[in-house]
Amino acid sequence: MFWDNVENIRRVQGFTYRQLAAALKMSETTLSSMRKYKTEPRVSDALKIADIIGIDVRQLVG
Repeated sequence: MFWDNVENIRRVQGFTYRQLAAALKMSETTLSSMRKYKTEPRVSDALKIADIIGIDVRQLVG
């Protein structure tokens, strides 16, 4: 659910995975693998993702 929510909000806001990975200071490959295998991010990464795309983290996990 987390990554589905990130994907929907990311598209609406016009972010690319390249931009998101750069803002998180991780490679696109790492971010892509996390998304593909539905790996839950660390809390700190979830908070960063929410901050980057401008939403409350509860919207991503709920």
